[in-house]
Amino acid sequence: MAASILPATFLAIGQRLPKAIRIVALLLTIAFAAMAFGSFYPLIPPEAGYVEAIINYTSVLCLALGLAFVWISSLMAKRASRHQPLFFRLSKIVVRKTPKAHTDLTGY
Repeated sequence: MAASILPATFLAIGQRLPKAIRIVALLLTIAFAAMAFGSFYPLIPPEAGYVEAIINYTSVLCLALGLAFVWISSLMAKRASRHQPLFFRLSKIVVRKTPKAHTDLTGY
């Protein structure tokens, strides 16, 4: 599964997106790449067992940091929207326009 998500997160790093989204994409790309490399554990010699630990800790740490950053960013966005002036919050509400009254004066 990690290998299927990897291209999307990798492409998001270089796009013109807010910096927070690109940082999360970078962290998740590292995490998913480490998970994909975990498939090759049988190829690692037993003497280099520390490499498995590095891959495991890298994937868990980057995934946890990336998801925590998404959560913190959402909390900050909610807080920022609550502190907007009333005019800006009301301007987002779509108001249905009523039809104008008929102003033809030919009946007089």
